[in-house]
Amino acid sequence: QAFKAGQLNLLGNPNFIDLVYYHGKIFTAHPPLPGLILVPLVYLFKNFSNQGYLFPFLNFLNFYLFYRLLKTVKTLKTNDVLWLCLAFFLASPYLFVGSFPIAWNSLLAITFLLSALLEFCTRKRSLVLGSLLALASLCRFNLFLVGIYLVADFWFEEGELKAKFKKIWRLSLPLVVVIITMFVYDWARFGDPLQTGNIYLSFASYAMPHGLFGLEYTPANLFSSLIKPPTFQLSSPFVIPPESGIGILFVSPYLLYLIKGRYSDRESKFLWGIIGVLALPILLWFSSGGSQFSFRFALDFLPFIFILLARSFKKGLPLAFKGIILVSVFCDWFLFYQYVLNLSG
Repeated sequence: QAFKAGQLNLLGNPNFIDLVYYHGKIFTAHPPLPGLILVPLVYLFKNFSNQGYLFPFLNFLNFYLFYRLLKTVKTLKTNDVLWLCLAFFLASPYLFVGSFPIAWNSLLAITFLLSALLEFCTRKRSLVLGSLLALASLCRFNLFLVGIYLVADFWFEEGELKAKFKKIWRLSLPLVVVIITMFVYDWARFGDPLQTGNIYLSFASYAMPHGLFGLEYTPANLFSSLIKPPTFQLSSPFVIPPESGIGILFVSPYLLYLIKGRYSDRESKFLWGIIGVLALPILLWFSSGGSQFSFRFALDFLPFIFILLARSFKKGLPLAFKGIILVSVFCDWFLFYQYVLNLSG
């Protein structure tokens, strides 16, 4: 509605949490693309106000993209790929992001990220690849860091130096445009190209004692992201998820199979490298994600983890691994049901 009216600030009285108050106006700290995508729908349907109607389509598209992405791993059979799809969509932080309209920007980001990774693993057209990654960055800005992984891959592949520079230039151009766009967007909103608005969040005064980023936040973020357990109680339903989310190792214990893999090849090292690059700002961030079922920020790097996981199975998925996935799906859906009940109650 705001973009349709030619405004950068939110209209009316929005009631969600991540609101930015600046000079008497209300903004969101998120990049603009998720809102811009809704503008045509607002024009077509004047009362359109719930992006949740688009979630079934995007979830189906993401399943297709993820399936195609894993099919590029030659050691996996179709049945193995479907098992990994089951794990990603029904037993990971995606379960929350694919279900709640409040996670609209994260869902769009994963759509564009999966599209970029599929392009990288198939046709590898540098300009298309850069454009898809740029769109992902306009949903979650830190995803432009994936460009580091892509540039490194282009640089170390065989070929003439001139051809490498040409690919890197084509890849980088859309990302440079995105960075400039975000600078202009934030300058127009807050008078500062480097100000995203997060310091003006309604809860900033007590949630950021060490600023937006700080090593002091890392222990809490590590705990929340990895090993934060559900809450146990003596009465029914006996196990409930905390509103701030459950650690990934409880939601997706099958990821522990990563320990058994061998990662001495260049591609695996690059994948671990970009996982680290994407995880670092998340672990230094002042927030672990607010209300969520599991650590939703992990979706920035979870596709790379699944690629590593898929590559580690040289002879297909073992029966025990499939069993862990089934147990994870059952337990996660039970806990997710409790999470939804707690929110509605």
